[in-house]
Amino acid sequence: MGSSPGRACRRARARLSAILLGVALTVPAAGAAQQRVTLEQARAAALANGTRVALAAADEAAARADLLTARAFPNPTVAADYSKSAPQYHLTADQPLEFPWLRGARIRAARAGALGAGYRLELERAAVRFAVDSAYVQAAAARELYLLSARTEREGDELVRIARTRQQAGDASELDVELALVAQGGLQGAALADSLAAVAALLDLQALMGIPSAHPAIVLADSLASLPALAPRVTADAGALPLRVAAAQADVQARTASVAVERANRWAAPSVTAGVEWHDPTGGEPGYLPTFGVAIPLPLWDRNRGPLAAAQAGLQRAQAELLAAQREGAAALAAAERARAAAALSVERGRALLAHANRVVELSTQGYREGAFPITTVIDARRAARDVLRQYVQDLAALRGAESAAALARTVGSAQ
Repeated sequence: MGSSPGRACRRARARLSAILLGVALTVPAAGAAQQRVTLEQARAAALANGTRVALAAADEAAARADLLTARAFPNPTVAADYSKSAPQYHLTADQPLEFPWLRGARIRAARAGALGAGYRLELERAAVRFAVDSAYVQAAAARELYLLSARTEREGDELVRIARTRQQAGDASELDVELALVAQGGLQGAALADSLAAVAALLDLQALMGIPSAHPAIVLADSLASLPALAPRVTADAGALPLRVAAAQADVQARTASVAVERANRWAAPSVTAGVEWHDPTGGEPGYLPTFGVAIPLPLWDRNRGPLAAAQAGLQRAQAELLAAQREGAAALAAAERARAAAALSVERGRALLAHANRVVELSTQGYREGAFPITTVIDARRAARDVLRQYVQDLAALRGAESAAALARTVGSAQ
């Protein structure tokens, strides 16, 4: 006895839902054409539209402006006065002076600050690239899992057809057909869940790229297997410092120069004044009378101890952050390399198991057609093969993620 009409309708609706959600991954949304996006294009879009990079770029621009300010010379002051006493007209110019060591320390601090801001900008760019790499890998893996679910659902349809054909020929029982239908229902549910996960992963990638995420607007151009290794073992800049360590070193240099600036500021810079006086109504002092003076600040009440202590505390903090960056960077790189090695072993193992699992499915299906095996053997074989392939896809995604994490750890000096 076949399945009831109500059960058939439920199966049809579930299959239609899975198909519609799957079509959303490949068919353009209404009124807009989907764009094929490679990993490099996704990175470029995220770097161009990302808020974190824009903020870091603004910080770098501010640091470069500080360097311009540090290099500037103090402007002179011109004063014009009138008095009733002779001479009545006064014109003076005051020029503040700078100690060379004070000016040099100020420029060194600003230059180191600009260098550190540049490193932080590159650090943010690397972090954005890592986030896009991870999202792209997850989206590609989710698509592969959905395609796998759709394929196994079609294989389930084929198994139901074989069971019904054998039942009509008298070689199978109604139980075989019911078991095939139950297995097919599970495959449809898996396809539905995988299609939802694939859409969600694609929308997450779009959000990083700055694309509205109400519906899928892009199509992945790179498959999971075609993505290149993201962290080669030997790189051209293998001897370069990680960005986090380089930025911390620049902070130490800036703080060291700031301490020198505050020490020099204990003696404020002098200023020189020059001018002329003229117009004596009595005629006692005809012509122009030159004036000249020097102003020397005396550090009697304030020897700049507060700012100096704050600068020294800032230097201590910068040194501690440098030490932490060096230690944590080495630990993060070692952990990333271990994770990548473990993921590579899992991928190799899964690739070897795939051939055996596919062969088991082939032999069990052929044996069921010939009446040598029960249908449960075919269902179990296909379930095992499906699990092996799903695990292989997940392991491959984990390997790509581990490669990206290793690249980030090597470049940035941090795992995230």
